[in-house]
Amino acid sequence: MIGTPWGKAMKKIEGETSLEELENSLDMHYFSEALKSVKKKKDNDKLLKYIRIEIDHRNIINQLRSLRMELDFDKRLGMIIPGGRIDYGTMKQVCQSEDDEELIELLRRSNAFDGEGFETALEQSKAILSLDPFAELLSHQRQRILRKFAYLSPVSPFPIIYYIERKSLEVRNLRLLVRGKAIGLDDKVLESHMDF
Repeated sequence: MIGTPWGKAMKKIEGETSLEELENSLDMHYFSEALKSVKKKKDNDKLLKYIRIEIDHRNIINQLRSLRMELDFDKRLGMIIPGGRIDYGTMKQVCQSEDDEELIELLRRSNAFDGEGFETALEQSKAILSLDPFAELLSHQRQRILRKFAYLSPVSPFPIIYYIERKSLEVRNLRLLVRGKAIGLDDKVLESHMDF
């Protein structure tokens, strides 16, 4: 990655790093560059809104994951990707939450948080001991927004972005199906992990 923007982002990380720290550093770099490029051009309000929603979703998943990893407040605070629609003060409070319920309750204080479906995702997450229900819910929210923007702005990047996102989802499902079948997972298990 030497000579690429990603390589420069990774060079900034010092010492031994975990996979999560590398991933977070790359996410921060990606979203920082995405926000800069969108803000440079006129009439990109919807694209800016979508990127900011993506940042919020990444921050929510990161905070849910950090709860399971029992990371301390400072590490959780350092994971926040700036630029989302949910304000920094709310996200700072979220970093102090001790369980999923408290985390979701703190997020509800922000007008930018779409809490629809989170109660069901929370119940499913507890039942299967996985973050998959939250990831699927957030993925569906983004798909719904992209579909809406694609229909409202047919002469924009949104129809292409929506198409690429749908194809990416299709590839993830196919990969899950092939890998799951290869190791002998039951059809019901595979179906429960598919995202449609």
